Amino acid sequence: MTYPLGPIASPDLAGVVRATTQDGAVLRIGRVTAYAAGKITVNISDSDVLVDASFIFGAYQPVLGDNVAVLKQGNQWLALGIPSANPDDNPIRNYSFEDGEYDVMAPSWTLYHDPASTDTAAVDVAQAEPPIDGPKCLRVGLGAAVIGAISGSEDYISSEPFPVTPGDLWSAQAWITGSSASGPPWVRASAACFFSWYNNPGSSYPATAAPDSGFSAINVPTTEPWILVRSESGTANGVEVPADVTHARITLWTALTHEDTTANYSMAVYWDRVIARKLP
Repeated sequence: MTYPLGPIASPDLAGVVRATTQDGAVLRIGRVTAYAAGKITVNISDSDVLVDASFIFGAYQPVLGDNVAVLKQGNQWLALGIPSANPDDNPIRNYSFEDGEYDVMAPSWTLYHDPASTDTAAVDVAQAEPPIDGPKCLRVGLGAAVIGAISGSEDYISSEPFPVTPGDLWSAQAWITGSSASGPPWVRASAACFFSWYNNPGSSYPATAAPDSGFSAINVPTTEPWILVRSESGTANGVEVPADVTHARITLWTALTHEDTTANYSMAVYWDRVIARKLP
């Protein structure tokens, strides 16, 4: 049996590699416009292009207005998370409480203590343990209670005012954690991050011009990790500026309550990285 002979073939190795290799990944930046279970919608580089992206579960928690780094490979998009720098459009001064000295009230923030409280929390700049955005944070601490007495403190810490326009949509976020003395959490901590509204920049909480934006209080963990608090209360629609309002402040609400009258443990709540964003 004979076989036909022809020219010796030269393998095209480069062509084979190109044909079997997927397109390389491309890194882009985009703004989060919506989020749902397991995915976010991202406006790529302020263009008209909207893409649905997954995100690294447990490593990123979406917030409306976030600038996120996203990878594209083929037709798949994956959000890696947010850059660590303070966003250029964040109007919050001293957003990470790095300005000011330890053990004193943070500059650019205003404290209102609810006079109906039976106790008074200490509010000051403290060392972040563990740090999340710089070494400093804001601490709201309640000392040991008198055994047999139920007591608590309710405090509102507000940013400096920034201008807003009725009808515009905004979002805000902050990070929070807590710590208590050894033993069960005899002190319960609740907290929320919301917009308070004013018709002039000289007014401060609680002299507001409209009802506070809606919020859902969270129970603060007494140990690591830091958790994210959103202003939009999970609606993913943003917060609308009411009529007759010219300025807003981000207000951090913290309520600490001694619930067990047989123990006198203390507790502290820590706030950090407060960011507000006007939504497109």
